[in-house]
Amino acid sequence: MKLSEYILRSREERIKHGDLDSPCYIDKSISPNTRRKRVKGVLLEYLGVEDDIENWVESKLSCNHLCGDDSCRGCCTNPQHLYLGTTLENSHDRSGTPPEVWDHVDNQWVISESLEDLAQKVGYSIGSLSTLKHGVINALGQRYTLSPDISPERGIETRVWDHQENKWISAPNRKLLSEATGADIYSLFKKPGTACVGRRYTLRPSDRIVATRPVVVTVIDTLHKVVLRAPDYKTMGQKIGFCVESISRLNNGHYQSLGKGRFICYRG
Repeated sequence: MKLSEYILRSREERIKHGDLDSPCYIDKSISPNTRRKRVKGVLLEYLGVEDDIENWVESKLSCNHLCGDDSCRGCCTNPQHLYLGTTLENSHDRSGTPPEVWDHVDNQWVISESLEDLAQKVGYSIGSLSTLKHGVINALGQRYTLSPDISPERGIETRVWDHQENKWISAPNRKLLSEATGADIYSLFKKPGTACVGRRYTLRPSDRIVATRPVVVTVIDTLHKVVLRAPDYKTMGQKIGFCVESISRLNNGHYQSLGKGRFICYRG
């Protein structure tokens, strides 16, 4: 079958051959360009599809990954983890953002062909739609949700999963959530690759707690010339009289000092 005919099939038909139970095939010893060419050839051969499209870029076609290991993470070349699709589908796969949301004001679905158009229609960024999809927040602006059955009354609520108590910890914003948990919640949202904080909190129940060393917050009191230590930001904040957000910013280098130069971060 020719590619120009195959690509007209529905996405469900084009991913039928997929099997995510099989392992990823990743070879980081070759360059990204070589990996991309290999992916294309391997998939076409596996599917028995003849490439009759001269310019994939102009036709907006691409080899998309079902496993998440795209070119920036090593580029899996297992054909059972790949499918022939469009660049728009690839964008959907990467962001995990829904192509539609429910509008509780107009009582109707807001549907769009692209993520950019959907973001413009609802007045929120693609990142906000992604956090909605992954359950970090339950609603946007007390109006948009993933389903008519989800109540938008709690508005833009930030939450994390507590693996010790096996429940959601929620707050109206990240500052209050950091205060409630005593952990550096900001790093979960702002630092790429941060899987958990405090070996306890993650963005989703399915996220795995990674084995990390316990965080010890250390601050120097220049007035009394002593070193203060605490197991978390909340405890340190109680010691020196500052909020969790301020302690977090000091520890991460955003603030040089607190209390007009009295407290500085110890990096020994």
